[in-house]
Amino acid sequence: MKQILLVISLHLVIAACTSIQPEATFTTVLPTDTPIRHNCMDGFLCLTFDGNSCIYEGPTAVTAGPAVLVFFNDSSELAAVNFLRHLEDKTIQDAIEHRGEEPSSTPHPPWSIELGTWEKVRSGESIRWEGDLKPGAHHMVCVSFKRGAYFGTGLIVEE
Repeated sequence: MKQILLVISLHLVIAACTSIQPEATFTTVLPTDTPIRHNCMDGFLCLTFDGNSCIYEGPTAVTAGPAVLVFFNDSSELAAVNFLRHLEDKTIQDAIEHRGEEPSSTPHPPWSIELGTWEKVRSGESIRWEGDLKPGAHHMVCVSFKRGAYFGTGLIVEE
């Protein structure tokens, strides 16, 4: 009887573990002699922080589903990226107005959800985030831990 319960328990644990899929994944990309940012692949969402601004390369409208965001920290300081989905039918303009003057120390809007991109990135390094986007308005910001956040772009995700 104990063996049967052990086998059943083991099957339940294996089934539970294999059915859990992470919403997003990170890959830290270490500096190389050839910067990846010069090869931002088609379809990728690429954001670069240069210390004074947040520069976006990529489409302004994408289809819901799998997406790849690559964040490059070209500044001389520690930085981060935040990718947010809007709730309550809020627009990209609403996000810009909420943030205010740059660099902004205003927290992300209460009507937005962080998508799990928050990761500290050292100078000269980059990260690659992979996740699923849901329909609606989104926005991205680059964050300087010394000065505040800089608006990167607004993005419409279509069904």
